[in-house]
Amino acid sequence: MTDPAAGGLPADQQEELFRTALPQLRNSPAEFVEGTRLLGTLERIPPDLKLELADLLFGLILKGKAANQPHISWALGRLLSRVPLYTSAETVIPAAAVEAWFAKVEALDWKKLGLQPLIGVFSGACRVTNMRALDVHDAVRARVVDKLKKNGAKEEQLKVVQEYCEVSAADRNQLFGEELPAGLRLAEA
Repeated sequence: MTDPAAGGLPADQQEELFRTALPQLRNSPAEFVEGTRLLGTLERIPPDLKLELADLLFGLILKGKAANQPHISWALGRLLSRVPLYTSAETVIPAAAVEAWFAKVEALDWKKLGLQPLIGVFSGACRVTNMRALDVHDAVRARVVDKLKKNGAKEEQLKVVQEYCEVSAADRNQLFGEELPAGLRLAEA
């Protein structure tokens, strides 16, 4: 699983990790599994670097190179999440970018192309936060809900896109990527 210690690194060290790992992802995305996951966890890097990474990962999807590559969708899920684990809201990728990426993959047959993990990506990316700057527009949200329903989203995946729901401990564990040790809790930023 992903190295949870990356979250404890300051922004400059996360940026250094990003700049070291990104070329490896570009060269061999199918083999750079844990590195891709690591890149997705770097919440303290500037949004422009997050956008660069998300563009690269969506590019792999659009080129048909992401089927059965769960590390790609896992990293996207973390990158596009409206709920950062250890930073503040200003590090979240803008909603307009999420909307643009959804528009690019909306027409794809997620089931046929092995892209069902996009259900989780867009459930988290379009989660209602009640923060205007983070929430996608209602018209896009309606299209996302429709696409999620057609692709077999779970009730809880739909609910967080349709209405505001507090982030539960289970949600945080899922975002974190692994179970936290008993007694350890993530504090909100």
